[in-house]
Amino acid sequence: SSITAPRSSGAVPQSRRVDAGGVRPARPTSLRDPERTGPTTSAPRSMPQPTPTRTTSHGAGRADGSTSSGVRGADMTREAQMRSEREARQLEERQLAEVQARSAAAAEEHYRREEEQMRRVREESRRAAEEQQRRQAEERARQQAEQEARDRAAAEARQREAQACAAREAEEARRAEELRRLEREQAAERSRREAAERAKREQEEKEREEREEKARRAAAIEAAEKKMLEAQRQQALAKQAEAATTAAAKPAEPAPKPAQQVTTAPAARGTAGGDEERDPAAVAKEVVAGKVRQLTKAGAPDAVKRCVTLVRTYIINIAQNPLEPKFRSINTANKAFQERVAPFEVAREILEAVGFQPDGEKLVLQVEGPLPRKLFWDVGAMLDIVAQRLA
Repeated sequence: SSITAPRSSGAVPQSRRVDAGGVRPARPTSLRDPERTGPTTSAPRSMPQPTPTRTTSHGAGRADGSTSSGVRGADMTREAQMRSEREARQLEERQLAEVQARSAAAAEEHYRREEEQMRRVREESRRAAEEQQRRQAEERARQQAEQEARDRAAAEARQREAQACAAREAEEARRAEELRRLEREQAAERSRREAAERAKREQEEKEREEREEKARRAAAIEAAEKKMLEAQRQQALAKQAEAATTAAAKPAEPAPKPAQQVTTAPAARGTAGGDEERDPAAVAKEVVAGKVRQLTKAGAPDAVKRCVTLVRTYIINIAQNPLEPKFRSINTANKAFQERVAPFEVAREILEAVGFQPDGEKLVLQVEGPLPRKLFWDVGAMLDIVAQRLA
């Protein structure tokens, strides 16, 4: 038999398979169609091989001429047997080709599946790698964003701290400046108070000296008057004694009484002077009290209050600073004077009552001797009470 075993790598080419008689087997009709013949899992069975009858020589056949018909029948039988063998071989080849085709298809399917699986594995690996790269990129981006956020937060915190530090420094500088300003104001206030106290002490000392000088002068005048009175009394007594002596010498003549007139005349003058001469400050105070009562009824309460307040300011300034020249004169052309004091003539009369006299467009304080500060303080207190009542 010329049938060969199947190769593991695939189907055997038909051009290499020939039978014993040199006849090429027919090509299978369905090498790639295993469904027609059905699956074949086992090897094909070997057909029984008929044993050909051979003759030794053609001469014997001719010798046996009677059996030529039998030889032809044997040839026909042999041809039929060979034909059946060829058909069997063709069938086996077809079956083998189908088995090989199925094996090739299965191998191809296996390879295809393996390659598909490998392709899926590679695709999954690629996707996994891409996913990992994407996650890594996202993680890096997230970390970078977090770092940037931390950096921004740190920068903002530093900026806020710097602003807070600048604000604290500014506040401390402001407080220090305020403290220095207060210290300067307190020092200026202390200096002003000390100056005012010195001026007050000096003024009080001056006033005390003036009072002492006035008291000394009054005491000297009183002593001089007492001496004069004593001299007049002694003179009167001497005259009386002389008159008495003369009268004793001349009893007929009436005794004159000049001494009695001399002694009584000063007393009379003193009594009359005590009734007629009064304290000018008390008189001015009474005049001012009457003028103030007139002023309270001279107009509307608000206008009267403004007038009284300004007049009180003039008088209190004089009482507090009697030696200051600017307080000893009032400019009547001033707007405040024209609006508040000028409409009330009685207010001008109050100023004239305490010693102000007109001098052109001004009222100038003209006081003989020491300034009566008590009068000015009393008048200021009186005007203050009136202003409080009008409030």
